[in-house]
Amino acid sequence: MAKKENSATQTKSELSAIIARTDKENPKPADIAAMHRFLNTDEGIATVRANEPTRAAMNAFIKSYSSSELKRETQRRNLEMRREELDYANESTIVRMLIDQVLMCQMRLIQFEVTHANRTNESHTFAAGIYYEKRLSFMHGRFLKAVETLARVKKLLSEANFRDQQAKHKRGQATLTSQRLLKSLTKA
Repeated sequence: MAKKENSATQTKSELSAIIARTDKENPKPADIAAMHRFLNTDEGIATVRANEPTRAAMNAFIKSYSSSELKRETQRRNLEMRREELDYANESTIVRMLIDQVLMCQMRLIQFEVTHANRTNESHTFAAGIYYEKRLSFMHGRFLKAVETLARVKKLLSEANFRDQQAKHKRGQATLTSQRLLKSLTKA
């Protein structure tokens, strides 16, 4: 365990050194090469994935969600459970991007539902009530559009896969027919 922690500390210090040398105007080619070598390692790939913009946006949203670490952690875990339910790990990149968008829209919608309920249950002006209703409708529409887009893309990918399977089956049948024809011609 101590060896792993020591290795992680060493990797972090290496990464910090690479960042310091390359995160400036006109870095040395050797430093850029070192950065590329690092990014091609397992730790580098994990770093890239951890800093993926959608994940970063979700983490920023979760941090703004509540000051309670318990609430933030439950939000993270709910997000991961939803990803699992949507078979996130086995989907193509485009579908994973769309799943992330659906989940982000859902988190925003839920947060605004709470804000809407709190604000409209209090005494408020007519203009404020209209503002919160319009904003809620906008958030709901954004969520529905994300869900619709995900469903449409998954359907198109499914249809494409089905047609690909049909084409493979037909090619296989054509090959069998060709082999039978060749056998009958060679027997004669």
